[in-house]
Amino acid sequence: MFCQQIKRGIIRTIKITGSGVVVARQAGGLAVRVRFSTPRQRGMQLMALHEKILIANDSDDLRQKMVEYLTGKEQDIVAEASGLGEVMDIVDSGLNFTVAILDQNMPEAEAGTKAAAYIRDHRQGVTIISAAGAPQTFGDINFPTGQPRPSQLIEAINSIQH
Repeated sequence: MFCQQIKRGIIRTIKITGSGVVVARQAGGLAVRVRFSTPRQRGMQLMALHEKILIANDSDDLRQKMVEYLTGKEQDIVAEASGLGEVMDIVDSGLNFTVAILDQNMPEAEAGTKAAAYIRDHRQGVTIISAAGAPQTFGDINFPTGQPRPSQLIEAINSIQH
């Protein structure tokens, strides 16, 4: 890993990881990621490192663990819900979010599928991640083993391109 001070006041740090991803923090606190898809690529793609995330899960403990982990990974948790009705209320409120992490049964069966459909009907551009106890297919990103490990969740979020 390589760190360097560049133009103090604009960019504070740059880190080059083994995968070729460059991470820079602006003085205002906004993090950006520069990704090189090939060594010959002349341009760079800049995108925000953090997403605005809605987490919906009826397990208070699991939901809180996700919030703590994702907040520590510079993600912005803008809303939490414990059921389908709360997800619908958040969508209807006009709150801006770019990612919804949904449980399937919260506690009513198929609530995740219904919540995903409601979000898709009322919001464009929201990426839905199914984070249920068993494999699901209602999300834009699904995990074959069901509930993703925290590292899998952050990898999925970081792979989103708007």
